[in-house]
Amino acid sequence: MQDYLACVQSVDDNVGRMLDWLDANGLRDNTIVIYTSDQGFFLGDMGMHDKRFMYDPSLKMPFLVRWPGVIKPGSVQDEMIINADFAPTFMELAGLKTPADMQGRSMVPLLKGRHPWTWRESMYYRYYHDPGDHNTRAHYGVRRRRTSSSTTGKRISGNCSIWPAIRTSSATCTKTPP
Repeated sequence: MQDYLACVQSVDDNVGRMLDWLDANGLRDNTIVIYTSDQGFFLGDMGMHDKRFMYDPSLKMPFLVRWPGVIKPGSVQDEMIINADFAPTFMELAGLKTPADMQGRSMVPLLKGRHPWTWRESMYYRYYHDPGDHNTRAHYGVRRRRTSSSTTGKRISGNCSIWPAIRTSSATCTKTPP
């Protein structure tokens, strides 16, 4: 746990150093800075230590952007984005067209404060390695704006456990094999 938290602190310190350097060298106003990382990680939440479960703490990813003159500092948007949206976003920011066969959508409208009515309301998740590391069973599911549903795809019992989501209003319903 201490090593993990030291790593997080180091990332935070060095992102700050980079932002300070950009400011000190007059590059703040013409530089878009994006910070993201891998999925979240359970640090004992719900008795779990891993990131492969389809629960909010491990499904969500940080995506922080500093874009002076476009994004108001401290603003938050809650639209659902996925990894496949990164490349179309970076391509649009670079002035390039996104190939028609590329998955994902540019997040530039969201970054500019617009919320297209056609923006996604759900996403599909699949963890395929079974038995998997850390005793994580293969499972798949759908994440919606407020709820998630997942299953192992094995023989299913009628039991459904509701797990409170961490720092959100959503809950996850998981069917467990007998």
